[in-house]
Amino acid sequence: MFLRLKSAVLSLRKRAAQANGWVIAALMVVFVALLLIPSFSISMKKEPVARGASERSNPAEPLRPEVLHKSVTVAGGDTLFAILAQAGIEKREADELVASLSSSFSPSNLKAGQEIDLFLRTDAHSRSVQLVAMRIGVDTTTEIEASRSAVGGYSVRVVAEQLETRPALIHGSITASLYDSASAAGLPLPILMEMIRAFSFDVDFQRDVRPGDRYEVLYERSFDKRGKQVGDGPVEYAALELARSTLKIYRYTTSKGQTDYFNEKGQSVRKTLIRTPIEGAWISSGYGPRPHPIYGYSEFHPALDFAAPLGTPIMAAGDGVVVYAGYSSEYGNFVKLRHRNGYSTLYAHMGSFARGVKAGAAVTQGQTIGYVGLTGVTTGPHLHYEVMYRGEHVNPATVVSPPGPVLTGDELERFLSAKRLLDAVAHKTQREDRA
Repeated sequence: MFLRLKSAVLSLRKRAAQANGWVIAALMVVFVALLLIPSFSISMKKEPVARGASERSNPAEPLRPEVLHKSVTVAGGDTLFAILAQAGIEKREADELVASLSSSFSPSNLKAGQEIDLFLRTDAHSRSVQLVAMRIGVDTTTEIEASRSAVGGYSVRVVAEQLETRPALIHGSITASLYDSASAAGLPLPILMEMIRAFSFDVDFQRDVRPGDRYEVLYERSFDKRGKQVGDGPVEYAALELARSTLKIYRYTTSKGQTDYFNEKGQSVRKTLIRTPIEGAWISSGYGPRPHPIYGYSEFHPALDFAAPLGTPIMAAGDGVVVYAGYSSEYGNFVKLRHRNGYSTLYAHMGSFARGVKAGAAVTQGQTIGYVGLTGVTTGPHLHYEVMYRGEHVNPATVVSPPGPVLTGDELERFLSAKRLLDAVAHKTQREDRA
């Protein structure tokens, strides 16, 4: 009996000791939790870190709204107001921007293909979109920049980009015509037409140029700051190696600011009339008596007929004024020009007139005035070209125009110096192309 009582007492003590241990452990957990409550409360009050921001940022510093860059390429029919509205800009702000642009750029001048950069910011409270800045590429060398001013409105400035120029030389052998050969070699059409106009005072491209003759032309290419080609400069130097002679022309600006083309002796190549007002054509009917191609009777043909494909450009033979631009049953669409020194010219059977060619309009030598067609009495597409001197017809193939001015004295010396420089550039560029 005593032993059983002793065993029960020991068991009770052991259970009491275990219970005391659990109580003590529980009390310790409660104590530690009470110590951590203040710091936990402080951490819960801390501002959340903005996405993408540094953990070391000052929580009290307000976050700046992000500026978004949006690039837009203008499409046909787009307006500046529509582009701004699509970006979320309110009408009041768009009106304010356009008013600021008024002295530098008109929204009506916006063209398809232009680039517009918009820099936008969203207001954190109103969620409205604000325009911080805008940039419009006006052309290859000019940009308009508008930025929000600190005092309200927009400040606008015009930025002109400085282009890099590099010489380019195209040369080769003529096959069917200078036009076809140089075009196939990659010579830009405006440069080719400028070259043809300059040589047209002394060269009959229908009779003087033959397959196997050679050509060479030096001009400038322009590049923007990204290295993209954005334009072609004028012809600086050109040469034609024909069967009987070699002709060279040089672009030169005189001390009086007059720019023209001169031959190797310093004589201006410009004359009252160019010899051939169309390129890539051939004479299908000469000047003088002939049987009429349609009616059969003999007649005097007071012109040269140049057969050419439909749409071939027709050039004004000289500076002058349009006397008539209209239609007749015989000539079809035709233009008559009055020039200086008693000359006048007529161009018939045109398919259409160039823009702006009408009675009273002034034209410059080499300017396109119309295009080859099939109008009036004709058996095929061609240009009917007449030249009159003091009211009398003369043969366009043999007419001798007064020569241009000749450089002398110091002006001639400056030209010869410029000529030597252009020759050196042409030779250097040719060597580099062959390397």
